[in-house]
Amino acid sequence: MGAYASTNHIPAHAAYERYRKELLEMGFDIYEARPDTTQVVKGLDQTSTLHTKLIVIDSRYSFIGSLNLDPRSIVINTELGILVDSPELANALLDDPISIFGKVVYKLHLNDDEKVEWHGINEEGPVVYHNEPHTNWWR
Repeated sequence: MGAYASTNHIPAHAAYERYRKELLEMGFDIYEARPDTTQVVKGLDQTSTLHTKLIVIDSRYSFIGSLNLDPRSIVINTELGILVDSPELANALLDDPISIFGKVVYKLHLNDDEKVEWHGINEEGPVVYHNEPHTNWWR
């Protein structure tokens, strides 16, 4: 999923954000697309994002695709994905994900107060956001 400022699918993001803290508490690693990695699609009056999902399961399976885990994506939309049974690929993705994705994602963490933080890398080095990155009080 993308950080709030990187998505044009606000209802989907609102549904997802309810589960972030719980997923982090269960030990999931969550990475969100950064808004400065979005692309403007020519001919459209909106920003569009490539909403690829990458899930590694049991250090063996890697799922890469566009499928959201909701009925609309499963039944109505045209989505695709590939499931790869390769411990070598899974472990390469898990070994150092920040070196692979660090400039295009935020890694989510829970701080000492059990609040979600967004950790990323920019031109000056590491950055930490204590609120949804690149948003204001209105958004």
